[in-house]
Amino acid sequence: MDLENVGAGPHTPALVESSANYALGAYITTILAQWFGGLGYRAVAHHYRHSDLLLVPLAVDAGLGELGRWKLNEETCFEYWGKVGTDRSVCMGICPISRPNRSVHRLVKWLLPRSYLARRILPHLDNWIYGRKWKPRAVASWVQYSQQN
Repeated sequence: MDLENVGAGPHTPALVESSANYALGAYITTILAQWFGGLGYRAVAHHYRHSDLLLVPLAVDAGLGELGRWKLNEETCFEYWGKVGTDRSVCMGICPISRPNRSVHRLVKWLLPRSYLARRILPHLDNWIYGRKWKPRAVASWVQYSQQN
């Protein structure tokens, strides 16, 4: 996802970025299901709006990511979404795995699944460098909204 848009969370650009990528994923899974179906296989598109399966464990098993590092309080999370009027964009923006695609960040992403020591030390280093509290980035100029207090 575009780091500038996600980093603006919990404001509109982050919601747009998240929604656009979920929609793209739904489109791709539908095309793939049609393609596999055309080859004679039973194929069903599973995505954020249609899923008979738990998608996160499947993605983890496929090597496409990892389950969240910190225990999730679903009720508090959903309450926060309702209060700020957006989805998990703050979580995506602050996640250490969502850092820019620079050499040092690629190295960290490579190290984390391979090293217990890295998993213990690097989150603290991330907090030291980027801070423990979320600081939204400036909203892109294409979004004109009034922030209410």
